[in-house]
Amino acid sequence: MLSTYAFATYIPPCGPWLEGRVTDRSGSPIADASLTIDGDLSSPDRDKLTTGADGAYRFFDVVRTKCPSPSVLTVTIAAKGYEPKSETRRRVEDGLFHFKHVLDRAAK
Repeated sequence: MLSTYAFATYIPPCGPWLEGRVTDRSGSPIADASLTIDGDLSSPDRDKLTTGADGAYRFFDVVRTKCPSPSVLTVTIAAKGYEPKSETRRRVEDGLFHFKHVLDRAAK
């Protein structure tokens, strides 16, 4: 008698998990700031990453790329009326990249 077994294997998505907050110099949150992940990472959602009303973001599995996830990541933040800013972070033990961005007002 032959039996057939189907095995389901969960393969976790590869890619950075990031969280952070974007504020101005006074500490006020900047809503709708856009995030771009620099480097050779690619994702159809790449240009759709934005902050919430509180200036915060938390993204999981938005960039499915190389396995394992990179250990260093550069994120560029842009918001209307502010100078864009790039920051680089190392992944920490919890597996996340934690960012705290402070943007300067654009020169008029």
